Amino acid sequence: MPARPRSSPDPRLSLVNLALLAFLNTGRHRLRTVANVSGITVTVAALLFFLAFFRGTYEGVMFSGVIDYATAQAQIARPAFVEEEPDSWLAPGSLIEDSPAAREGLDAVLRAAAGKEGLHDPPRLAPRLVASGLAGDGARKIPVVIAGVDFGKETRVFAFEKRMRAGTFGPEGLVLGAKLAGILGLEVGDEIRLQATMADGAPNLDYWTVSGIFSTGYPPLDRSMVLVGLGEAQTFLGAEGRVNKVYCRLVPGPSPTAREKVLADLAAPEGAKGLSELGLVARSWTEQAMALVKDSEKDGLFYAVFLAILLFLSLSTMAGTMRMTVFERRREIGMLRASGWLPGEVGRLFLLEALAIGLVGSVLGCLAGGGIALALQVHPVSYEAALANFDIPAFSFTCDLRGGDLLLSFVAGLSTALLAAFAPARAAARMPLLSALSER
Repeated sequence: MPARPRSSPDPRLSLVNLALLAFLNTGRHRLRTVANVSGITVTVAALLFFLAFFRGTYEGVMFSGVIDYATAQAQIARPAFVEEEPDSWLAPGSLIEDSPAAREGLDAVLRAAAGKEGLHDPPRLAPRLVASGLAGDGARKIPVVIAGVDFGKETRVFAFEKRMRAGTFGPEGLVLGAKLAGILGLEVGDEIRLQATMADGAPNLDYWTVSGIFSTGYPPLDRSMVLVGLGEAQTFLGAEGRVNKVYCRLVPGPSPTAREKVLADLAAPEGAKGLSELGLVARSWTEQAMALVKDSEKDGLFYAVFLAILLFLSLSTMAGTMRMTVFERRREIGMLRASGWLPGEVGRLFLLEALAIGLVGSVLGCLAGGGIALALQVHPVSYEAALANFDIPAFSFTCDLRGGDLLLSFVAGLSTALLAAFAPARAAARMPLLSALSER
């Protein structure tokens, strides 16, 4: 066959024909093709799964768990109230007046802040009076946090009533965590004694009947939280008509961005002027759960490094396989060049082969990773018992799969295949004709 002049293009070597030939070539080298496709599939599946898992477990379960059971979305308190210093909780500078006028003033400020961002439903508020104390059964004493709550308002902000293991969630009696009940050997109907220091510094001891036991899967709550009626707590702690924190939750609606703006405005030092006029400050849930947020950031970095290593290994493995393919097919490359193929056409042939491998591997990876993620999203796997000794609200393994994850993973797999083939394709295109035809 005479050499094809460079100036006369051959229709047989159109891009469509090259793509068809590249696809057929993947079947000629099945073992290497399977190895490359498998590498891309595993990489794409892992990338897709971990993207959905991280968002679903941390943002969908762990973060929402903190909001639902420990912090709400924001906490409103006096500047002197410090969560990490229990001795300051009942100090005069930490107490907030709990009267109809005070509640109405706070509600008006929060309504105005929500209305400014287009949220017309008023924020949900749950007042609390908290103090450190001891709970016991007569023989043992356990350090606890005594929380006086309005059970009716509490259910609108927190989700304890959904996690009741036994009994009822108020309005009379005392509700405590399952771990604490287990330590003290208490059941619904049993008597429990509470001991605490009152607001005036005097000690106090009283008896309650256990009316309910909850289990949130969040160890700090399950082993140390005791909930009693707000009025009873105010009398017991000598703080009648006062609380020391108000939890806030914005009504779910169609605009999560607006809710985030309201919360950010409330927590900003220069924002929510009405709160400052009332002598109050708002702290977002992230401030109250800084340890969890930092842990999630570390885990996010770990996942990013892990996935980067996975992509690099996939790229290097496929690049090595493609390079070996070029070496083994040097006679074929020589024959193509001798029959009139241009160097660029040879290079494009190898790139199109890599593109075919990348397409197949990426599609299979999206199906595999997406299938696993979707299965966990529909049927979460509980792991409360496995993390019983960790101070994080972890209830289940789940995923939050989104279309952007599929697109990102697919593009990553395709890009990996093309990058891995670039150097070998260039080497094939630049291979000298005599060297390619050599027997050695």
